Amino acid sequence: MAQTYDGPNNGSFSIANDWVGGVAPNSGSSPVVGPDEGSATAMTVFLNYDAATYTNNGEFNSLTIEAPSATQNITVSEDPFAGYVDSLQTYDLDISTRYGGGNGTFVQGGFSSSNNNIASDMVVGGVAGTTGEYDLDTNGTLYANEMFIGNGGTGIVRQNTGAVSGQEVNVSSGDGYGEYDLSGGTLNESGIAVGNQYDGDVGAEFNQTAGTSTTDTLTLWGNSSYTLNTTNGPSTLTVSGSGEYVGKSATSTQTETFTQTGGTHTVTGGLYVGYEAAGASTFTLNTGSLSADNEYIAYNSTGNANFVQSGGVNTDSGMLDIADGAYNGTYSIYSTATLSVTGVIGLAGQTLDGGNATFQQYGGAVSASALYFGYSYGSGQYVISAGSLSVGSISFSPAQVSGGEMTQTGGTVTVGSAASPGSIVMNCFEDFSSQYSLSSANGPSSLILYGNMELAGGNAPDTTMSFNQSGGTAQINGNVLLGDTVYFGTTPSQGNSISITGSAACTVTGSVYIGGSASQALGQGTLTVNGGSLTVDGALELWNTSGTSATLAVGTLEVGSLNVNSNPSLFNWTGGTLHLTNQTIYFDTIAGDSNAPFGNSLTLGSTQSLIVDNGNTERLNGPGSSVTQNGGNNTTNGLYVAGSNGTGTYNIYTLNSGNLTVNGSLGGYEQIGSSAGNALFQQYGGTNTAQQLIVGLNSSSNGQFDLYAGSVNATSLSLGYSSPAGSLYMTGGTLTATTTTNNGSIQQTGGVAKLGRVIGIGAIQVGNFTSGSAHTTVTSISQSTAIVVSNGLLTISPNSGAANSLDSLTILGTGELDLNNNHMYIDYAGGADPIAQIAGYIQAGYNGGSWNGAGIISTTAQSNPQYGIGYADSADPNDPAGLSSGTIEIMYTLLGDANLDGKVNGTDFTLMAANFNDAVTGGWDKGDFNYDGKVNGSDFVLLADNFNQFASQSSASAADLTALDSFAAANGISLANVPEPGTVGIVLIVGISAMKRRKLRVV
Repeated sequence: MAQTYDGPNNGSFSIANDWVGGVAPNSGSSPVVGPDEGSATAMTVFLNYDAATYTNNGEFNSLTIEAPSATQNITVSEDPFAGYVDSLQTYDLDISTRYGGGNGTFVQGGFSSSNNNIASDMVVGGVAGTTGEYDLDTNGTLYANEMFIGNGGTGIVRQNTGAVSGQEVNVSSGDGYGEYDLSGGTLNESGIAVGNQYDGDVGAEFNQTAGTSTTDTLTLWGNSSYTLNTTNGPSTLTVSGSGEYVGKSATSTQTETFTQTGGTHTVTGGLYVGYEAAGASTFTLNTGSLSADNEYIAYNSTGNANFVQSGGVNTDSGMLDIADGAYNGTYSIYSTATLSVTGVIGLAGQTLDGGNATFQQYGGAVSASALYFGYSYGSGQYVISAGSLSVGSISFSPAQVSGGEMTQTGGTVTVGSAASPGSIVMNCFEDFSSQYSLSSANGPSSLILYGNMELAGGNAPDTTMSFNQSGGTAQINGNVLLGDTVYFGTTPSQGNSISITGSAACTVTGSVYIGGSASQALGQGTLTVNGGSLTVDGALELWNTSGTSATLAVGTLEVGSLNVNSNPSLFNWTGGTLHLTNQTIYFDTIAGDSNAPFGNSLTLGSTQSLIVDNGNTERLNGPGSSVTQNGGNNTTNGLYVAGSNGTGTYNIYTLNSGNLTVNGSLGGYEQIGSSAGNALFQQYGGTNTAQQLIVGLNSSSNGQFDLYAGSVNATSLSLGYSSPAGSLYMTGGTLTATTTTNNGSIQQTGGVAKLGRVIGIGAIQVGNFTSGSAHTTVTSISQSTAIVVSNGLLTISPNSGAANSLDSLTILGTGELDLNNNHMYIDYAGGADPIAQIAGYIQAGYNGGSWNGAGIISTTAQSNPQYGIGYADSADPNDPAGLSSGTIEIMYTLLGDANLDGKVNGTDFTLMAANFNDAVTGGWDKGDFNYDGKVNGSDFVLLADNFNQFASQSSASAADLTALDSFAAANGISLANVPEPGTVGIVLIVGISAMKRRKLRVV
């Protein structure tokens, strides 16, 4: 029976006279609180009942709260007093459901707890134009089987405390606006639905600022929002059952948003952001924690779905699936956020045909067991500019039906681990592409892969798979396989590529296989290094398949070994540095030689550098092998230009410009003619530096080194290492060696050579009869033959400290041998005595005392006039120098040192006196100290001037001085007798006996 309240403001349910008919509502009745129009604009009715007439066992059929006009507000408030019932039991509770009515409010509160039970429906704001409110202010309970908030009008439920439960809460399930504010207490429902699944034009909100919300299913329909934060205290949302759906309307194009700023959020049954939804769906996690067993962003939706994580922790114990359907899904994560996925992050399809999936990482930390791009038809993109991503593996189109793109401009990506290796695998389908791009555009960027990278190939020729690195670092702890698959046994895809450019640094600890696997040729692939560096600890292997190639243009390519499978054209080297760390390079014509990546020849340009180290070498084995260096750098632990056995053919290394450096712990051998046959090194410029330069290893090797320009620097130089062989022709440039072993021949017509200590049985020739100049400097020399011709100068450095020796010495034209302050032996044993020629060379070099003539000179003597170049022949009478038979000694010494013992004393005077006033040949040891072919007073003066001048010599004896005085007197040498020039007589300024006190001069 319907009963209508018609009492005063602040009236009571328990007063019968306040009800039409004078009967108060009781069990089974249907009270309506809503007086006639014209009553007070605001009215409150207290729900309290006398226990004698109404008990908790009774129940209304319905309780309706409605104002008859839009200007009226009706409030039913539980405000129990002692002795009154504090609970409501009704089958239905309707608040503001009268068309054209005003506002209705039910306040569950008062001074103690209340326990309200709505057996069927609770409707708050059920009619357009009305506003219904339900406030739970005290620690009571509310059970409503189904709650409809804003079903037609505006409905608001405020729960500040207490406990609310039921089967389902519908916030704006109709055409009205609904709002549920949970700021305390607990809410436990089988389902929570926010918004209208059809149009949602007005909107719906669920605001949880504290308290606990538990439901089996949470669904946000069109134009709805759920806000979870901790503004009023700890907040917990638990969805345990059929999942959480942020956006589920297939007809409404409105937006659905879930915003979490704090609190704890747990979902079982799957979190769906955009489930078959036509509108835009967004989940925002700012702070707090989210845990779900699976998460789906844009699942079979036609609208856009976005997950924005600016902070907090998102833990997904299943998989994260983005754009599993036909439209767009995006996940964005920022600086302090953490996303942990136990299973797979799938971009563009896990169970359905994929749409367009985008994962944007601007920071934070993301981890998952795997990252999939394009599992089904569709495309996926992962963009990381900061933060870290750690996954077990990355797979592009694992089902070979689509593709994907990974763009890394910053941050760190780690795939697999040392204990559990992973992989990066690219496949794609028809017009799709798969690509990984790595740069440092947004800051430091690194990729760390424990396992293999495989660009397997597509199922059609127009598919493309690529790894492009323009910056950052990539560490691949495994192999790289590029084009190792041919699908369906047909034409391989044409777009499998790796590109290293800019400032990129990529390291592969295994090997790189292009156009096949580790064991066989299969597909197609290209490698390009156009900047940065690529380091491969193992092999770079190019299979001989159509379209396969590797290009080095700029930057550095470092590999353990390079194998082109007998097709050098597969490796296109136009610039940059090629560094081989575990391979000796051969230049030959042997088919199938895996160590001959350049075939039989190589040309190095100005922008190219070749490094072969770690004990490995370069070998020109021929026949007809050649290396031409037009610039750049070639650095190797050994260079061997072997003899070419072909008739009239040479193995040739030509250095036009650039730098050739041969060094290493194994000796740094540069061998020209390392085996039998013809070998030639031609240098027209550049710099050639070697630890050991060997020209002609043995008598069967015809090694030849031609130096036209540039510089050669060697710790040791050998011509004919173990037997007479090897020749060096030098027309220009500079040649510097610490030691030289010459068992072959050195012919220098130009340039400057510094040969250090020269030993051996070879011949050396310096100078030319045309023009220019040739200058060779040695610290000491021991050779079979030395020839110095016009425009040539052979210098023995001062203070050589060694005995220099030649079997023969020839000086022609304007040639010069600069003895400086050293001495030399000519061993002519078994041949004609060359003393006349030697004396002539010294006389010509003396040049009247200037020591700058053609022949044998002494630069040291030019500034020391008391010194000259003495000489002696073992064939001279009585062999005054005490020489071995067949020996001539040439020595820088004091003028007057006739027997070349380094001092001037009575012995020398005796030798001179014995030949005084005689014409002599080869007469230094006969007393001819001014090289004029006679012994006279001039020679006596030179001797007397240096008498007893050797520093270690004792004072001259009285007998020596007496002998000198007697000799002078006997030969008419006196102060009064001043001879004309050319006469024998010499007048001394002082007496002979005073020579120790004063020096003599000729007047």
